[in-house]
Amino acid sequence: MDSMVANPEKKLSHRVLISYGFGHILNDLTASMWFSYLLIFFHYVLNFTSSFSGILLLIGQIADGIATPIIGILSDKGAGHWLCRYGHRKTWHLIGTLCVISSFPFIFSPCFGFRDVSNERKICYYSIFIIIFQFGWASVQVSHLSLVPDLTPSQSERTNLLTIRYSCTVLANIVTHLFTWLMFLRNGKSEAVVGSADGQKFQTIALFAAGVGFVCSLIFHLGIEEKTGETLLEKNDNFKDINKKKVLSQLTLYHSMAVYMMTQLFVNQSQVFIPLYLEEYLHIEAQRLPVLPLIMYISSSLTSVLTKSLNNNCGRRPAYFTGALLAILACVPIYFGQDAFYKAYMIYIVVILFGCASSIVSVTSLGITADLIGDHTKHGAFVYGMMSFGDKISNGVAVMIIQYLKHYNTASSYYRDILLGMCGGSAVVGLIFVIFLPSNFELFKKERQLSGKNNVMMVYCLENETNKAKPETSS
Repeated sequence: MDSMVANPEKKLSHRVLISYGFGHILNDLTASMWFSYLLIFFHYVLNFTSSFSGILLLIGQIADGIATPIIGILSDKGAGHWLCRYGHRKTWHLIGTLCVISSFPFIFSPCFGFRDVSNERKICYYSIFIIIFQFGWASVQVSHLSLVPDLTPSQSERTNLLTIRYSCTVLANIVTHLFTWLMFLRNGKSEAVVGSADGQKFQTIALFAAGVGFVCSLIFHLGIEEKTGETLLEKNDNFKDINKKKVLSQLTLYHSMAVYMMTQLFVNQSQVFIPLYLEEYLHIEAQRLPVLPLIMYISSSLTSVLTKSLNNNCGRRPAYFTGALLAILACVPIYFGQDAFYKAYMIYIVVILFGCASSIVSVTSLGITADLIGDHTKHGAFVYGMMSFGDKISNGVAVMIIQYLKHYNTASSYYRDILLGMCGGSAVVGLIFVIFLPSNFELFKKERQLSGKNNVMMVYCLENETNKAKPETSS
């Protein structure tokens, strides 16, 4: 009998926990640059208009959004394919890793051989690398997330994995912003804005992110042993009858998608627009520009230590409520603050609150998704792909609209208002969706019951049947 079923509360080893955490660091390093510095690089270094910069980010988000459900379907089906004998999750993770490291450095580099062409042709040039990067990023993300229900059926252990995953995400963001700060510190200047002379710095940071991420992915592949073949639950006929159409027919899927989408809107939009808010509204010096996001991620890292206990002891709703409340509190000083005292001191409190809120709502929303999947790990990648689809498309469209409207709104408070409306609004809407989540929102609850035994978990019934069959086998 599969050990995962036989002992659902079995704790994962430290090797598995640590190796799993390393598996998403490449994505985290590159995503940190993508959301925090992409618009700044294209607008202030390459001198693209805000609309062109938004178009490139939208292209990437659409490519990612389309790729995630497709990769999810292929990953779930890949168990019997010869290419996936290495492990159908790890195979897609490896493919994604190679795509990311081979394309990402070109995104933050000048157009090789096309420096004197029009911006429209430059967009085509960068779009090629962005699409390859986002396909690889989606492959790593979906395969890494779908390993959570594959590795353990225990809610507590799944929360452990997600907490470690988020802690590594925060660590990667800290490393990115710290390295960026060091790169800008070397020139000893205190420019108010980033300029075209800083292109080499961004290229170096991108190469650093790809190199460190590759090493971390190697540690992941060496430390994680993926189980091949079907588990006992997947071999059961009740589970085999579940197909993608049945998954898509579940209202709880779309409810959970809404929670995840609002959460990612809050987290990603804060990553995108806090640097622009600091640059255009507060006129923060270039050397301080990476420092404030760095402090935000340090506070997020410290909060992640408490997030596990908050989820396990209080539940998903109270945990998400706590994170959303911190997000709303962070928006209050943003609305009122602009004076010297705010720039010198209060802004640090704001980014700390953003970091704490991001940690809590991110881990909790991922925990909600893992709870939704339950023991239906056969469709885990597809479910995570659907979650990511809504996340990527909504983030890409939001950034594109915001950057497009920037042409018609020249007020210095534009990005301040965006932080209030997008980030604060997303936290409030996400909290509303969480409040109205059903008490038991796992997919296909009825399929977990055996005939004549209502409200009995199938995993334990199957275990009892197997134990009864053992004496007959031995005799």
